[in-house]
Amino acid sequence: MAQKNYLASLPIEIKIIGGIGISIAGYFVLKNLLKRNFSKETVTESQREVNRQKGTLSYTLTWYKNAADTLRAAMFDAGTDEASIYRVFSQLKNNKDLYQLISAFGVRPYYTFGLKQGDYNLGQWFNEELSDSEINKLNSILKSKKIAFEF
Repeated sequence: MAQKNYLASLPIEIKIIGGIGISIAGYFVLKNLLKRNFSKETVTESQREVNRQKGTLSYTLTWYKNAADTLRAAMFDAGTDEASIYRVFSQLKNNKDLYQLISAFGVRPYYTFGLKQGDYNLGQWFNEELSDSEINKLNSILKSKKIAFEF
């Protein structure tokens, strides 16, 4: 007795919709897994750099936490407050300050239109929120302070 293939009996529209749904779900799962691992590694490496860099931090740890919160607020929800981002980066004085800021920002959930896209580090937030010219301006601020880092 021959077995009936259930999938063969489905209408083509259902097969197409199902395939698209599975593809989209797979994309988001893979995207979150890849970004989440990279995000945490970058923050961990930034903390190692803080410990490796000579000299002292220019500010208290509370300052870096508040600066990280300011950056998140500047990029949260619709629109981006680039002036606030530039203002925070203009206050950094050396490599150690930047690495401490990246570490203080940590990994934070990033949303687009109310949907969580993943847990992103500071560089990933910038890649989502800033244009190439805005990132270039940010890197110019760092370069002017002899901070050897680019986003």
